[in-house]
Amino acid sequence: MTLDEINRKWTIEDFSREIEKDPDHPSPYLLRGHIHLRSGDYDWAVADYDKAIELCPEFASAYNGRGLAYYCWGKHAQAVEDFGRAIELLPGVAAAHYNRGLAHRQLGNETQAAADLKRAAELDPKLGNP
Repeated sequence: MTLDEINRKWTIEDFSREIEKDPDHPSPYLLRGHIHLRSGDYDWAVADYDKAIELCPEFASAYNGRGLAYYCWGKHAQAVEDFGRAIELLPGVAAAHYNRGLAHRQLGNETQAAADLKRAAELDPKLGNP
């Protein structure tokens, strides 16, 4: 399910109802976090990603989502940490390398940025180098 599909088909209330039914399942928190992220509600997105991670510490998608929220929020050092954790959990995910590369670039870490962006392009040539 893409973020666009989530936004078109689901609402925050839909995922909140799912959470009420099963508060110990991390996926509804992840998906509600995506909606908050797309809405620019970064603090709410981070809270939902935090809960997903609390429930499932190995949930790479939650680290990547929280990293995106931090990146959009301008908290680039925290974004680098979260993208790094997502990469540790799933090293072959190009998006996490790409995202971390962009965050490194914002921090002025050009060597790390270039390495991550190169790895992202190796994993998925469509990403290229921004």
